[in-house]
Amino acid sequence: SQRLHAALDAYSDWIGKSYRTPPPDSRVKQSGTRMQFHVRKLKESQEDMPLSGFNTSVIEGMIEHWKNRPLTKKGLPSSPDTVKGIIKTIRHFVRWLNRQSSFDWRKPTDLEFMPVRITPTPSENAKKIRTLQVDTYT
Repeated sequence: SQRLHAALDAYSDWIGKSYRTPPPDSRVKQSGTRMQFHVRKLKESQEDMPLSGFNTSVIEGMIEHWKNRPLTKKGLPSSPDTVKGIIKTIRHFVRWLNRQSSFDWRKPTDLEFMPVRITPTPSENAKKIRTLQVDTYT
């Protein structure tokens, strides 16, 4: 009966309560707002499913999907910074969900987070190379 999107909503609510500035302002920090954005992106890209089916292959599939930098609404590949943040949010969500007593889900024992390399596009590589070259005069 417990669903993945409900767990993501609860996680987003927890972020809103935990990542706050000190009183009297007490609003959601910029880092919390960014994490909530990542959670929204995860919900858009991942179909809702029972938490009983949220296993190692699904989690690794989510990471693989974002590692490949899916296209944005503008038709461009997702930025490396956004992808890196979403992958961090997936990992944090899994650890958070494992600790929640309100959800009947435990982290799979065979799940191990490995380093992820996000490959830049050829145009991003070209920009990097141009900025490394210094103009020389004769």
